[in-house]
Formats: sequence, C-alpha cells, structure tokens
Amino acid sequence: MDGITGNPAAGRGYGAALRLSGGILRRRFGVLFALFVVCDLPLRAVGLHYGLGEGDMRTTLGFDFLSQVLLFVAQLGAAQLVAREVDGGPAMGLFAAARAGFSRWGALVTAWIVFANQLSVGLVLGLLPGLVWLVQGRFFVQAVALREERHPFHHSRAVVRGDAWRLVPVTAVVLGLPMAVDALAALAFPALAFPAQGGSWLPLLVSPVSSAVLAGLAVFDTALFLEMERRKGLGPPEPARAEATA
Repeated sequence: MDGITGNPAAGRGYGAALRLSGGILRRRFGVLFALFVVCDLPLRAVGLHYGLGEGDMRTTLGFDFLSQVLLFVAQLGAAQLVAREVDGGPAMGLFAAARAGFSRWGALVTAWIVFANQLSVGLVLGLLPGLVWLVQGRFFVQAVALREERHPFHHSRAVVRGDAWRLVPVTAVVLGLPMAVDALAALAFPALAFPAQGGSWLPLLVSPVSSAVLAGLAVFDTALFLEMERRKGLGPPEPARAEATA
C-alpha cells in the first residue's frame, strides 16, 4: 500500500509497483491464477479436440480472436482486483473478478482494434514510431478497466508521458515473457509444437505455467499504472476513493 499512498518522490515507481504486486500476489494468487486458467485452459482443450487454430484461415483467426478476448477478460478482472486491494475494499473472489472482466470486454476489444491499427501505421512509418506508440498505449487495459475512459489511449499517454523511454525495457519484458515461456515449452517438448504427432494433450500442460506468468504480469502492470498515476496526479481524488471503499 505504501507505494501508492506514500512518498511522492518514490523514484520511477518500479520498486513500489514490485512491492505492491508482490504483496497482492501473496494474498490473492489463488484467485488470480484461477481467473487466468479459467479463461485459457477450456479454450485450449476445445481447440485441441476439434483441431481449431490449424489449417483453415477463418477458423484460425476466429480462434485467435476468441483467445484474445478471454485474455482481456482475465486482465480486466485482475486490474479490478488489484485496485480493490489497493483501495482496501472487500476482497474480490473469482466470480466477481470474472464478472468485472466480462462487463468491460466490449470496450476493451474496441480499444484494442484501434490500438492495433495505430500500431500498424506506426510500424509502417518505421520501427521508432511503432515502438513509441506501443509504449504510450501500454496502459490502455487499465484505463478501460479502472477509469472507464472513452479515449483510453489519451489517459495511457498522460500516464506514460515523461517516462516513455524508461518503460521500453519493462514493456519488452511484459510482452516477451509469455512468448518466451511458450517458446521454451515448445523446445523442451517438441510435441507441443506438433500436437498432431502423438502429443495432443501436452499443450494443456503449458496453460497453468502461462496463466501464472500472465497473472503476475497483470498485477505488476496494474500496480505500476496506479503508482505512475499517483505520482503525476492523474488518479481519482483521494476523498472519492475513500468514499468508494467506505
């Protein structure tokens, strides 16, 4: 809690965000882990059973889109859970977190489509503009989940402003770690990459590991968002937060 409400000159906020996210994970890891598993494992199982995501392009795109939507639901729910912990409100359970995620998934998918188009334009213009837009929009999930922003990228840019280059390595870790986990799993167990060759059940073993990593990253991202908001005076006023949790 001290990282959010404590000394305004707390450096870049990474240490405070790590301490806060570590405390929340110790207390609430079970719920967070279950949330990401529930949003990932059943879809993986159905996809493997019916061969979705392989062959036909339309089926693959539909399966990938549904996977992304469910990931967004988990991230939205995790953001709400973290904010509730920071505000000292009643503990949020699995169903409450999932319900909170589903309540905002449409707004987040719309924001994601806009962000993907902007990022594509940035990458067409060059690597540097694409990287800048990627970092500036990195908190759009939290802006949708916690601030219900009509223009979440404006809020994300305001939170990032002045810290964009410092956030590049953090962004690289947050985006790269889940991909690294999947890649390492595929190298360790080749049947993960070729499920049709006699190991169709093995990809399901990746889900718990991937879910644990994604849950930890979602908590850290939200803690960092709240800490940077606080330092820049962009969050809700303290009296409003106190009334909301009374």
